[in-house]
Amino acid sequence: MANIWLRWDNISTDDFFSELIIPLLRSLGEHNLYANLKPTLNRIYENEGNLVYALFPGGTLSFVFAVGPIRNTITGDIDDSKWLMAAIGDVSDSMGISSEDTDNALHDYHSKLLECASPVSGVKITTGGSSGQSAPITQLCFESSYEPHVVLTKWWEAFGFGQGLELPDAQGDGGASTGGGYEGDLWINMEVWNEDDSKGSIVRLSVRPEPFGEVSVRNTLQQLIEKMRPPMRRSLSPIALAADSFTWIGGHDWVDDEVPQNKWTIAQVNEAIAHAPSGLIAADGTLIGDGSKNCSLGFIDAPRRTAYFVYGYLGLNRDEPSIEIIDGCGRVPISSIQGIRLMAHGICPYCVNISTDGKALAMIEYCDDRGYISLIDVASEDIRRLASFDHAYGDERIAFSPDNRWLLLPRTHHGHGATIIEVQTGAHRVFDVCGSGVCWWVNDGSLGLLSFGRLNADTNEYDPYQAVFLDFATGKSEALVKLSVSDDMMFRSYGGVRDSEPSCDKRCLVGMNLPSVRQDYDVDGAAMIIDIQTGEVSLTIDRIADPDRQVFRKQSHWHWNSPYNLVIVKEPLVLKNGFTPADTSEWHQCEKELGGILCIDFDSPFFG
Repeated sequence: MANIWLRWDNISTDDFFSELIIPLLRSLGEHNLYANLKPTLNRIYENEGNLVYALFPGGTLSFVFAVGPIRNTITGDIDDSKWLMAAIGDVSDSMGISSEDTDNALHDYHSKLLECASPVSGVKITTGGSSGQSAPITQLCFESSYEPHVVLTKWWEAFGFGQGLELPDAQGDGGASTGGGYEGDLWINMEVWNEDDSKGSIVRLSVRPEPFGEVSVRNTLQQLIEKMRPPMRRSLSPIALAADSFTWIGGHDWVDDEVPQNKWTIAQVNEAIAHAPSGLIAADGTLIGDGSKNCSLGFIDAPRRTAYFVYGYLGLNRDEPSIEIIDGCGRVPISSIQGIRLMAHGICPYCVNISTDGKALAMIEYCDDRGYISLIDVASEDIRRLASFDHAYGDERIAFSPDNRWLLLPRTHHGHGATIIEVQTGAHRVFDVCGSGVCWWVNDGSLGLLSFGRLNADTNEYDPYQAVFLDFATGKSEALVKLSVSDDMMFRSYGGVRDSEPSCDKRCLVGMNLPSVRQDYDVDGAAMIIDIQTGEVSLTIDRIADPDRQVFRKQSHWHWNSPYNLVIVKEPLVLKNGFTPADTSEWHQCEKELGGILCIDFDSPFFG
């Protein structure tokens, strides 16, 4: 066992770290003694006068330092200086690092310091130490596709801690990190580093097997190895890409906020929230591709066997945008993944929708309280400015009419009416629709708007459960069906129905506020399905995601997997006139973003 110490006297406060400690750590690294530079640096500057540790393979490096002023032994002057002691302890010979290795590292370090006249001219260095033998150690070394800092996070989570330990920025300096933890009564030491600038990691687990036995210890280490490797890629559920199904952007919240804070380990928390993943979610609640976990928007275009994803971040390198398909395994250039096409880069829209023929995308970007609507040609990827609107809130949706001649911007929930925009010209017209949840609808061959809620002219009472159709062929409104709502699905709070998405089989995906299943909340937003033929209202999925009923499922930006492309038989005469020309002359140039839109084929390895 190697135990060696050094002491420096008369250290300048300006250069003691950069000129003494960093060279020491690098010299040790050249002899396979790796220290974690980053925590050391932070703690030296933030906790002057304290004991600072950097963990080594099988040992520790500690610094004890004191602040001047003290008398300079060379000049006799009083200097604002420090003395610093470094102790290297418990470096085990059986781990392949002998006291001779450590002595050689310190000798090289000392020699290099003597070559530098200016920073160490007044520094006095003293060394000493002892060595001995230690008990045998069992080790397992393996590769992980996770990046080093992710391995550390998984290690910390396995032992119930809140977060991992970041690695040094400069891996070329021999940087590595170590950690320790108990598995039962067995103390296990872990080292992690990477080689040749690879994305993954090299991990070594070490333990003294006595008195537990070699076989038992190796079994325990094998179990830990699985925690520090990425899980198998999940296959898509049959319903995920089905033409008659739907998706939403998912997330989670806690039914009882006290549960994860006071009673659960990190591992338990991760296991629970896995039932309500973030990203693009299929109708059965499963994630559609590991890579969708980081998207902000997404939907399926089943007839053309493609999917569209919006990411707010595609890497800092604009010439080679990238995504992270598997958490913790590093970013991958988009150009290297088969079946993925970058539709637009340097943008970050908050709403995107596709035309019913799949030839164009409509998107809304936000800047300075205004919404900017543009069209993207799917084939050429050209972007055309179409229209803008005031008082943007960042939650507006946009949808193509079944014949792709118009766009609908339903803003009744903010009191701005329902806006129809001509796709060719960008001209717009606002319709004063009384109800909420406005969407396109085709009724007996007539194009119009479907909404929920109607004011009774005789009683002056508002009925939020009446579905109403505004016919653009005649200009008249008619009641379609009264919603059949049970007590536990009665509308709560403001808004009624919102964000309606129609399907060709006369159903609507909508959002509703329901009585809350969470503590300290009055209402929960949930995605529902309304059958316009019968008025039946049903949940898309249970609002509680996990078997222990502690995780609440969040839903937003729902979409059917197939377009609403019913045939329009009657000419929509109401839309012949009354439109205000578009003005895009003062189109505000939004700040350059790092996000973009991806078009992904069903056969792409992105989906596993």
